[in-house]
Amino acid sequence: ELLRLPDDWERRLDDLQADFPHANAFFDTVRDSCALAAQDDGVVHLPHLNEVGPPGSGKSVLAPLLEGIVGGGFVRVSMSAVESGAMLGGSQETWANSKPGLVFTTLTEGRYGNPIFLLDELDKSSVDRQFNPQGPLYTLLEPTQAKHFVDLSVPMLPLDTSRVVWIATSNDPEFIPAPIRQRMVEIEIPLPTLAQSLAIVRSVLRWLKRDNPRLRRFALDDSAEQALLGLAPRQMRKLIVLGCGRAARHART
Repeated sequence: ELLRLPDDWERRLDDLQADFPHANAFFDTVRDSCALAAQDDGVVHLPHLNEVGPPGSGKSVLAPLLEGIVGGGFVRVSMSAVESGAMLGGSQETWANSKPGLVFTTLTEGRYGNPIFLLDELDKSSVDRQFNPQGPLYTLLEPTQAKHFVDLSVPMLPLDTSRVVWIATSNDPEFIPAPIRQRMVEIEIPLPTLAQSLAIVRSVLRWLKRDNPRLRRFALDDSAEQALLGLAPRQMRKLIVLGCGRAARHART
């Protein structure tokens, strides 16, 4: 089963673009693919994307927001911590601890055949020739080969992974092997301006309140918002949660 565009996809993308105005190029690319899908069968064929930008630009925040719009399910892979291709492509049966990789388990255990995979910090992953964690990507990012992807632990059961949505983040794409880099569309994600940063602060608080009912009675005053300007979204989230905890301890909202 493949996730299809929800009826309110345009409104949802409008809201996301308002929340993260510095990422217009990213959302415009997504919107183009959604518009094509809306005129066909509703299944979004998003090109493999590589969000390129400096630390603190909020690259890793964007992909999970697309779950339920362009893909069903979301998997984050911290490529800087992955030690071998087994994480994505499984390990060979000859190994005592052989097991399927994330791609196989996500597709066989999940509901949809077009989940979103975020390859976070792809440029920081090791390129060790023997245990190259990027190895499975040579097949997974190639449309024809992806239709017959074989997990090393289950070689008798090829899977069609061609509908998986791949989004990567990187600070410096020069460190990504050329064959993989060429399979992706690079989109620049700049640091937000102060005005854009304020919009991000407020959107981060809204998302936190949506996901954590305990935070819904708290608000940020002007000084708190100003203190958060220019920070990465993940740092904003951490400080807002800590601030809400301190406010609760002192019986403030």
